[in-house]
Amino acid sequence: FRAAAAAGVSAETIALLKRCLERRPADRHAGYDEFIDHVRHALRRLHKGGAGGTPWSRRMDFRRAHWMTLGAAAAGLAALVWAGNRWHGAAPQGAVALTADTDPASVPGSDSNTSAKFLAARGALFAGRTAEAEALFTKLGATSTTRQPTRNWAWFNAGVAALLQGDAAAARKEFAAMRGTGVYSTEPAEAETAEFFVKCGAWMDNAEPVPAGRGADCPTDSARAMGLLAAGLKNWHLGDLAGGIRFLRAFDAAQPPPDAAWISGYKPLIARHLADAKTLDDLPPAETDKLTPEQATAAAQRAKDVLTRLREEGPARLLAQTRHAALSAAALAKNTAAHTAAADELAAKSNADLLALTEANTEAAALGEAYAFQVAGEKLRALRMTSPLGAEVCEEHVRLWENAATFLTQLALDLQGLPVPDAVVERRAGGGLRGRVTAVGEALKVQAAKGPEVTLLLTEASAPSLTRLAERVLERTADSDEFHRRNELLVAFALRAGMPVYGAYAGTELAREYRPFRARWNRLREAR
Repeated sequence: FRAAAAAGVSAETIALLKRCLERRPADRHAGYDEFIDHVRHALRRLHKGGAGGTPWSRRMDFRRAHWMTLGAAAAGLAALVWAGNRWHGAAPQGAVALTADTDPASVPGSDSNTSAKFLAARGALFAGRTAEAEALFTKLGATSTTRQPTRNWAWFNAGVAALLQGDAAAARKEFAAMRGTGVYSTEPAEAETAEFFVKCGAWMDNAEPVPAGRGADCPTDSARAMGLLAAGLKNWHLGDLAGGIRFLRAFDAAQPPPDAAWISGYKPLIARHLADAKTLDDLPPAETDKLTPEQATAAAQRAKDVLTRLREEGPARLLAQTRHAALSAAALAKNTAAHTAAADELAAKSNADLLALTEANTEAAALGEAYAFQVAGEKLRALRMTSPLGAEVCEEHVRLWENAATFLTQLALDLQGLPVPDAVVERRAGGGLRGRVTAVGEALKVQAAKGPEVTLLLTEASAPSLTRLAERVLERTADSDEFHRRNELLVAFALRAGMPVYGAYAGTELAREYRPFRARWNRLREAR
């Protein structure tokens, strides 16, 4: 067919045309990158002269029916393409392909093999197998038969793969190899790209963040926008997150021309970085001097929330961890200081309350000795306590005064039902009575063995006499709850009627035995 209809047209060109004219889309080129690779393959054969050569190997299917159907159109178009290429001798100025399979044509199948290896490595990179991609790209760049610009793109991609793994040292080595090739071409169509590799290698082959001004070497409307990706990843992993984010966002927004449309395939590789960059926007500032304890606590919580939302390991997470730790420490210090200040203030108020309570009890001592327990209790209840402890202890002392008053009522009731035989009752004014003691209302009746019955008010009897009568009653109280209740009333009466030593002893003994009284007794001891 070629001899009859398209004499002098290379097998490469015929294969190119056939693929373009396939009826089924699935039989045509898979995409723009593959089409460009095939065109460059055909151009290399034409540059070397003659129509001989090996047809492009990718997805070859030379079915005779297609040759017969499309032969005439293919021959005519092939002649035009071949003639044009012979006149111009190069791709259109400014066209940049991701790969340029410029392996020597003398090596059988080398044109398609290099392209296939490059695309396989790139496929691994896009699939997230960065270690595999780095190894494949490194091997391709180190292969002497890989020609430019494929060789530099291989090293460039190996460096990107290393950075995606967080290995800045390995990335620097790859970019150094790329830089070492120098300017591989001064042809107008390739000069800018060749110079770009040297410039990019210069600012990638060191341990310093890439300056923001290097963005001018990476116009976003060209294949050189890839430099923004490399610079962004480098700065990110060096800890210059602000600079790294600036480059990565510029790369993500790049809109290269159709001949560099393959750049879009790299953008998903930094999706997690960009997501983390947005999350870092929520990270609270490190400054805490002007924050209240509550604000510092809230800031620490926000930093913790940012930390849990980050997707990438590395500097971003380290920054969030450091910030969270600093804010947590600041919050703890501020809350501790505030707590200490509040505790000091509360302690001062509590001490003042207890002192006031002690003074009030001292002033009410005369009322207690006169058995005016209710009056004293009302005076204490009128005190204004300023602390929780003061209010709690004051309430216990009011109860104590009220229990002292209840003691007299309870003793009279007990003596009505259970008279005490052979008891001694001393008058507060002097003189004593001995005999069987009973009670009627609020009065005691003492019946001596000989002589008339004597009546006297409870308030006329001395405190020791009344406590002895209460002890005689307790000896005959079988129910434990009633025993403990009457005993607590006795303690209150003794403490407030002028018998502090007896009351303290009886109270201590009751607290050991009776758990419900123990807490009340401890609070009573806060102020006397």
